[in-house]
Amino acid sequence: MAKNTTQARTPRAQKRHPIPLGAGSISAELRVRGEPVHHGQLWDLSRTGACLLARGALKLLHATGHELELVLRPSLGVAEAVTIPVATRWCQPEGHQTFIGLQFASRALPENSFLVDFLQESWAA
Repeated sequence: MAKNTTQARTPRAQKRHPIPLGAGSISAELRVRGEPVHHGQLWDLSRTGACLLARGALKLLHATGHELELVLRPSLGVAEAVTIPVATRWCQPEGHQTFIGLQFASRALPENSFLVDFLQESWAA
């Protein structure tokens, strides 16, 4: 396993909910000042943060002054995209992908978004 590229991870206090891959996946785009820097899929979700599986090499996202936004779109259904201000907490390269731990800037998931359904015990319910 590759070495963590930032400080030691602190587990999220909230329960993590894995997101299905494939047909039920959620596409993710990480933006800096409105410009996309990473594309990937949402790996897991909690009420206060998320983990993104990004394709390719990681660009520097930890520099102060970078305002990050996470844009999430469902691969199924007609739900609108959700944009959430985030802060990077950790990054871990794995081959040609990188796991990125994110904390929501507002410390809470927007309650009126399609994402709330994934916080249920079963996302397929």
